[in-house]
Amino acid sequence: MVLHDTDLLALHDTIAKANDRGVAIGTLLTGKGQLEYGQTSYYSQSKSESQEMANTSIVVADNREVLIASTDSGATATTTNRKVVMVARQFVWMELLT
Repeated sequence: MVLHDTDLLALHDTIAKANDRGVAIGTLLTGKGQLEYGQTSYYSQSKSESQEMANTSIVVADNREVLIASTDSGATATTTNRKVVMVARQFVWMELLT
């Protein structure tokens, strides 16, 4: 997942329940929030802004579906297109490793 503070707050309880069920959680946080579940990495505020990720969230579910949302514009997209899901998953995975 890639989460901005607003979405992190909204999804925190859902993430906690998923963690309790044994779901593997990897999260890139783009704001100032903290997450105590799974593997977590942080974008600096300047990197978040320069990469235009400061208000963007990406959630990949079960390697089958992806949600991409922008809190500043209200734009959202969901898809089950395997190639788009793979690209989103790879983006999150690569950012978690750097």
